[in-house]
Amino acid sequence: MQLRDYQREAVDSIYEWFEESSGNPLVVVPTGGGKSVIIAKFIEEVLQQWPGERFMVATHVKELVDQNYRALKRCWPAAPAGIYSAGLKRRDTRAAVTFAGVQSAYRKPEQFGHIDLLLVDEAHLIPPRGFGMYRQLIAGLQKTNPNVRIVGFTATPFRTDTGRLEKGDDRMFHGISYDCDVASMIADGWLSNVTNLGVRAEIDTSSVHLRGGEFIAGELEDAAMRDDLVRRGVEEMIARAGDRQKWLVFCCGINHANDVAGELEARGIACHTVFGDTPNDVRDARIADFRTGKVRAMVNVNVLTTGFDVPDVDLIALMRPTQSPGLYVQMVGRGLRIAPEKQDCLVLDFGGNVCRHGPIDKVEVRESSGDGDSEAPMKKCEQCMTIVYAAVTICPTCGFEFPVSRGKANHDERPDEQSAILSGQRKPIERWAVQNVSYHEHTKRDAPPGHPKTLRVYYDCGYRRSVSEWICFEHPVGSFPQRKAARWWLERGGDEPVPETVDLARVRIECGEIRDTVEVIVDVREKYPELKGTKLEDPEDHARRNEHLYKPAAEPADYDDIPF
Repeated sequence: MQLRDYQREAVDSIYEWFEESSGNPLVVVPTGGGKSVIIAKFIEEVLQQWPGERFMVATHVKELVDQNYRALKRCWPAAPAGIYSAGLKRRDTRAAVTFAGVQSAYRKPEQFGHIDLLLVDEAHLIPPRGFGMYRQLIAGLQKTNPNVRIVGFTATPFRTDTGRLEKGDDRMFHGISYDCDVASMIADGWLSNVTNLGVRAEIDTSSVHLRGGEFIAGELEDAAMRDDLVRRGVEEMIARAGDRQKWLVFCCGINHANDVAGELEARGIACHTVFGDTPNDVRDARIADFRTGKVRAMVNVNVLTTGFDVPDVDLIALMRPTQSPGLYVQMVGRGLRIAPEKQDCLVLDFGGNVCRHGPIDKVEVRESSGDGDSEAPMKKCEQCMTIVYAAVTICPTCGFEFPVSRGKANHDERPDEQSAILSGQRKPIERWAVQNVSYHEHTKRDAPPGHPKTLRVYYDCGYRRSVSEWICFEHPVGSFPQRKAARWWLERGGDEPVPETVDLARVRIECGEIRDTVEVIVDVREKYPELKGTKLEDPEDHARRNEHLYKPAAEPADYDDIPF
């Protein structure tokens, strides 16, 4: 299985964390970024090198249990893996890798024996304290192995009520080993672009109270069904959807969802509903109908926010307001996967979530001011309903001129921003054509005697554009830096054995052994550009360019003619 650049970096970050840090790391990858592939490759590599290790991969829904198991089997068909999930009717406990539903596994964790590594998918669901299912499972595994290491995987490393997962005295995770942002992945084509339009039939939550940091469900559903909001919302959804083929609708409650589905069906839009108490076989059949296009819309309540993988979803209707930034990102994330015929995903926000939380690539848990009346960073065009940043003076869609505010200016807003669902900041990932590559011996400043040298690879990309990387051939064999150097060498077509010294590497490079780099991928958001990837020359071009170096001497026809 060929990993994408960021997936490779995510796997490597776990090794690096365990070599350099204590505690448990988080890996943050957006919805649609292939967390199951990252998990699979990490497991395969560890077990290939340390066959005695035992894994558990835990998550909360059977769909994710099955998805993660299948990803490992695709990556490594011979993987010694089993499943422990009541929903999947499997009770394997002795495999080297157990994919478990937490609802099934937490009751008797001792039956799994010694577990070395626990990987938790959707790690934001681990409670900050107390005796939830995840906490009980972890406590049980620690009784058998007090040194069990935990790695969390999530797209949203925060909770509404307690903030970031790696903060606080009772935190389960102690830092983020890798964080790949949505904007970069969209720019690189790994995720679908998302667009959004404001709506007129927006749900008024001004009279809805909060409990535990979230809207009270009953009051919220009443607000969503007030007057003729459902009818107007559905009509607006159909008018704005155009020829989009797969609509995913999030609602506030069962009555609300049934009304929405009824209005859709009355207007000729085939749809299904899915709720928490929908029987598994019925749910699976309805999702299959949606996947194959037998129905156009899927209306749900608190079900399809995680573990739902239909890449060609091209419209998401948020008919459910939420105070949770994580839930907001998870709902929008259902439309981030790429598909062959898909151009982008349209988000219609009937719940005011975009204005409440901001762009999905800039969401953070905001500290409460106490009064709950902080001004939203977005506003809506009165004429065409497009959502824009608060500092925009002219609507980019229809040209409407916003009234000039006499209040305090917000200098953090950028008046050239036009999109609300994404921050629209300067493209963070750029591709630079390489004009020249040079290789230098590098010794760390003030390094003690005997400190290993590194190979500094300098990519010259023209006027004021350059970036470097350091390749650590001389670090201890088997260490993370040395393994990374070996992979760097082999990916460029270098022969084995991999050079053990910088001097030897430079000699072999000068002899044309490795392919040239023709393009670098850099992150330009910080003061100094950071190398994120490289594009190498075509192998045939490399062989042709170095033909004179590799072509063997012609053998004489008659060895007797050779004078000795």
